[in-house]
Amino acid sequence: MPARKPAPVIISNDQQEIKIYTTESHGRPLHQLSYYRGGKRERRSFADLNEAKREARIILGEMARDNIQAENLTASEIESYTVARRVLAPYNTPVHVAVEAFVAARQALASDVTIQDAILYFNRFNRGLLRKRISDLSEEYLAARRSSGVTENYLGTLERYLREFGCHTAGRMLPDLRACDLDSYLQSRPGWGPRSKNDARQKLITFSRWAKKHGYLARDWYEFDAAIFYNEPVTDVTTYTPEELERLLKAAGKHLATPFIAIAAFAGLRSAEITRLDWRNVHLDRGFIEVRADICKTRARRLAPVGENLRAWLEPFAMPSGRVVVHHNITAAVNKIAVRAGLPTKRNALRHSFVSYRLALTHDPARTALEAGHDQSVLFQFYREVVTPEMAAKWFAIMPPIEIQRGLVGIRTALIGKPRRKGIPAAEADRNGAETILRPV
Repeated sequence: MPARKPAPVIISNDQQEIKIYTTESHGRPLHQLSYYRGGKRERRSFADLNEAKREARIILGEMARDNIQAENLTASEIESYTVARRVLAPYNTPVHVAVEAFVAARQALASDVTIQDAILYFNRFNRGLLRKRISDLSEEYLAARRSSGVTENYLGTLERYLREFGCHTAGRMLPDLRACDLDSYLQSRPGWGPRSKNDARQKLITFSRWAKKHGYLARDWYEFDAAIFYNEPVTDVTTYTPEELERLLKAAGKHLATPFIAIAAFAGLRSAEITRLDWRNVHLDRGFIEVRADICKTRARRLAPVGENLRAWLEPFAMPSGRVVVHHNITAAVNKIAVRAGLPTKRNALRHSFVSYRLALTHDPARTALEAGHDQSVLFQFYREVVTPEMAAKWFAIMPPIEIQRGLVGIRTALIGKPRRKGIPAAEADRNGAETILRPV
């Protein structure tokens, strides 16, 4: 016959009792306390019988104190306690746990906001929020921006900001980020000036607004908007004098960077716009350059004027189609030509010069702003009365030398910078890197 189990040890205080059952676990005795507290059965196990007895006496003392407190409750307090237990029963939550949660919620809320108000607000704006890291969302956001028609250069900048900021906040979810995280990222870029930091700040704010629309951030999330905005120093525009431009064009001569210099100086296109410009959109016979919306900064199509001198500079280089700029780095090419001409390199000086001289020549801010793709407020802030009408007339009267006007048949032009082979039709390269450009006279 199987051995009989030993009788339990009973510890009592005359009102409640706790039984200690002895069993075996892995060949060793195990002493288990069994008792009822608050209407629920509880069990606790001990390896040592004496330790189990000590714990049983402690528990009996606590239960006795609870009974004394319960005996001191008024009838209404007992009724309230009974109702509370009944309401909490479906959630299997003790009354004291519910009370502690209530007190913590009240302490976290403003005095004029109820817990119900907070719950309704959460359900309306935050329920179902998809918690993601920036690195998890980068591809989706870039695909959305690409489908909206932004340029690849813009996408490249976006991708770099998202990658760097994602690394800076690695391991953290987007909803947990704060303005101080964006500030820390911007301040960690020592080589950036105020304009670059503001550009990154704005692009990441735009990213956060997209994330809100797609359920990755709460609708009331505006953390990045509170990041520091950097004051950009106001600087005077840099321009060339007509004499300096003549020296620059003379040094360029029959170089393939000459169309870039001429268009920037006499039509005012931005550098990025010229590098994306195709000869098909240069209408010399009709007197304008079509700056399509997909290549310009403002995404608004405009027509830039082609005067007599610009037509004379471009006709020898003009092609039926193909890129106007054939260099990988046209800025470096122009800077080398400037050094050859003994001139200082000036950032955006050709476009700034065009706007300044055009405004002085026409005295028409609206027309000049339209031709340059500028806002009128920018013209009044930076360009008004920078140069004289006499200088403007001389600027737009600069003509190419006769040897360029006669054409470029059989001329060998040494390129500065690496040419884009795909964009140079009818050209043959020799082993020294020079190009033989064949053009009809």
